[in-house]
Amino acid sequence: MAFVVSAFGCGTPLGHDAEVSDRNEYIAARVKVALMREAGLDAAPINITVRNGVVTLGGFVEKEPQRQAAEKAAAHVTGVDSVINQIQVK
Repeated sequence: MAFVVSAFGCGTPLGHDAEVSDRNEYIAARVKVALMREAGLDAAPINITVRNGVVTLGGFVEKEPQRQAAEKAAAHVTGVDSVINQIQVK
């Protein structure tokens, strides 16, 4: 039993990587929800990647205001430190 406790509490790089990965996935899911709630924005073609609180948006939208709305919505999600907007207007 002591082995299990020490294995989880030792802060190994593998444990840290898994924690960071889970946090990134959680933020990405929250960003997707925020984009889906944005009026006039089709979130389906927008790709989201997260690395240490930095969100990168990719894909395509029809108009520039949609591109800007996606960036703004992503930036307001808790845990997002910055947004890199690579969305292209068709």
